[in-house]
Amino acid sequence: MADKVFISWSSDDPRVQRTAENFQKWFLTVFRNKIEFFYSNDIAPGTHALEEINRQIDSAKFAFFFLSRRTARSSWVIFEAGCLRRLIDKGNAYFILTDISVNEFHRLCPPLAQYQASKLDNIEAVRAIARNICEKLEISGTEMLNINARAETEYAMLEKAQKEMLETVQLIPDAYTGLLPYGDTIECSSNFRMPRIFHEFQKELFMVGINMNFLLNLRSNPAYFIEMLKVLMANSEKKVNICISDVWEKHHAYCYNKIILNQYDAEMEGLTEVFKDKNSDIYLDTFIRRTVGDNYDQITKQLTIKKIEMLVDTFWFVDTDNVENSGNMMLIPMTSPNGHQRPVFFASQRNQPVIFNTYQGMCRAGFNSISNPVWPETPSPNL
Repeated sequence: MADKVFISWSSDDPRVQRTAENFQKWFLTVFRNKIEFFYSNDIAPGTHALEEINRQIDSAKFAFFFLSRRTARSSWVIFEAGCLRRLIDKGNAYFILTDISVNEFHRLCPPLAQYQASKLDNIEAVRAIARNICEKLEISGTEMLNINARAETEYAMLEKAQKEMLETVQLIPDAYTGLLPYGDTIECSSNFRMPRIFHEFQKELFMVGINMNFLLNLRSNPAYFIEMLKVLMANSEKKVNICISDVWEKHHAYCYNKIILNQYDAEMEGLTEVFKDKNSDIYLDTFIRRTVGDNYDQITKQLTIKKIEMLVDTFWFVDTDNVENSGNMMLIPMTSPNGHQRPVFFASQRNQPVIFNTYQGMCRAGFNSISNPVWPETPSPNL
């Protein structure tokens, strides 16, 4: 009689199901008739789902959890992990990661952080799973050698199928992806990878935020801002509009410190040096003149930075076009467990027009209501 394997995943990410299906094909090829798989979506219509899941869990010998960045925090996965605690504690449960590192998985899902996880693109990890299951099934001798040989031979099939899946199955770009670092670690949308985003946008980049420190922190890391200026110099048709919160407004200090964990003084000091201290090497106008040289007048027509007298979340709007509806939006809410990790949302102007146009219209109205930019400089910048 074949031993039963319980498969757990969340439907929030279609890539996870494809990963599980690819793995099942490999597994059945390697272990043949020794294993029988059960998925929670195998439950027949009209059956009491939780009762059937519990019955299958009770008879399962092994469990596999297939997880991605989007589903690692899934309450359903955590629920099923709790139900399968007896297998986890015996070392008969395996956590398989799709697009997320082991360290990221442990950060995203602390309840499961103590357990080992594996990635299918790591052949050593796959070999270890096969060997471990052989030991649990008390398979030895020639039979174990044959299973290990098939695991090795058929790994190329698993690797190819997984690669094709990641290339062809795209995420809907408006779904909550969980807590993850923003910037160059975002893998859910190529439109927001830094600094590649500057080379990829074709029309306009509109950014709104508390301080946009990852761009305007010229004191410690001017690379992104310089890269943006180079892209603007190379294409005079591109435009960048930036709207930052007025961090100099005294009532913002209290709110800012509550939101971003007492970093207000350091942030204000850095932006004061950028926008106010004309003797500083990173005073914005001086910095831009030094970077762009003879292209200064061109850049003043392409780049506009304004401040708004309120605290706002961070928004990115890329290539907004109300005719072709080709824009994409990223929203990073202010609340976060630390200063650099926040929940991230994506929306497309074509697929989620209400969400996109509502947020974009609100931010655009705030930007347009400010008459004087803080850069290019005006006679009365009012800082």
